[in-house]
Amino acid sequence: MTIFIQRKAKVLYGLMVLILMIFAVSSVFISDIVEYLTNNLTFDFSAETGSIYIRENLYKNALIFLFETFGFGTGTGNLEYWMMNYSTFQTDSVLAVHNWWIEILSTYGVLTFLLYVIFYYKLVKDLIINIVKSKNEVITSISIGLLCIMSSFTINSLSSSTLISSEWMWVFWAIIISFQGLTYEERR
Repeated sequence: MTIFIQRKAKVLYGLMVLILMIFAVSSVFISDIVEYLTNNLTFDFSAETGSIYIRENLYKNALIFLFETFGFGTGTGNLEYWMMNYSTFQTDSVLAVHNWWIEILSTYGVLTFLLYVIFYYKLVKDLIINIVKSKNEVITSISIGLLCIMSSFTINSLSSSTLISSEWMWVFWAIIISFQGLTYEERR
């Protein structure tokens, strides 16, 4: 057991050293990097066409629909219908909101969205507890992997189209929920 704790400490120490080294190296070249990015990257967010403009309008329309339904949402499968028939802002016939979080909020309403966020938070919290408290190396490793997947899903779902019909996502949730149930006794 102490060997496992020592190994965890070495891994954490190694990660801290790696992060500090990356920070130190990047700080040496930061002025060159900033100059390169400033000279070579330009963004025009003022355009009234393009992907960003359409996405902003999709988000605005979805939030308007949420308010028009008094926070209850448009209902399952109706967001695209509302987008096609009741849009306030132009979306160039793009109907999918392209944001999982706004899709859940505007489709199922505020209450369901809050329950979903609480559920997501509990899964993350339980995985972190597994990482910190578990004496089983396998549980710790699986928890780290699932936490990384959930973290990347949180960010990646901001730009996705419609995830609700993706079978892989529901398998992913089933694995995490099952793992949470299997490790329940150990967390207590």
